[in-house]
Amino acid sequence: NRMDILNETAPEVPPSLLELETEQKVVGVKQLKRALREGRAQRVFLAEDADPHLIAPVVQLCSQCQVPCTWVSTMEDLGRACGIHVGAAAAAVITPGP
Repeated sequence: NRMDILNETAPEVPPSLLELETEQKVVGVKQLKRALREGRAQRVFLAEDADPHLIAPVVQLCSQCQVPCTWVSTMEDLGRACGIHVGAAAAAVITPGP
């Protein structure tokens, strides 16, 4: 069956996260907040299983800065998409800095 073949060769990273593999990014809540405040964050990715106390201020900052948020099911998935071997609660695609 053709679909089985496609599923077996599908990348582990969901398509929405491919941006994180190719674009300039920041990983982690602290870096992310700074990028948002500097107006450099273009799209924010948050892990659904991250600590709500960590994520809540980021969600608020995103809405203030009108930056779209994409939810990722696990910190592990987000970390993998960022090319790190540990989980990530938050990450963002940013515009290259000076």
